[in-house]
Amino acid sequence: MEVCVALVVLMIGGTVCRYYVNTFLRLWERERLSVFMVETAVEAMEARLDSVGVCRDTLWEEMFARNAVKLRVTEKSIGEVYLLEWVNVCVGSLRESKMVSPKEDLCLRRIVKCKRKEDLL
Repeated sequence: MEVCVALVVLMIGGTVCRYYVNTFLRLWERERLSVFMVETAVEAMEARLDSVGVCRDTLWEEMFARNAVKLRVTEKSIGEVYLLEWVNVCVGSLRESKMVSPKEDLCLRRIVKCKRKEDLL
């Protein structure tokens, strides 16, 4: 009888430990994905700021299959007088699992000074 009680207590303890280990691994994976999303957004924003050219309205998307991340960059010119444009860099997860994916996309926004077509000629 004592052995049966000990086995039941051991099984309950093992089940609880497995639950905590799974939770820890899911949270660790979610944080790792969030860090990758931040790095991707910052790199894309820096690359865009290094190559500021003509004011334009664009949208492009890129998928990173390695970490199931999508990158969306939009540029919207503000006006002819000020020669400014909004640069939006949004990074989101392509994973469908709510247990691993971050809750929302990460977006960076910045106003940058751009050039007229006439200034480049």
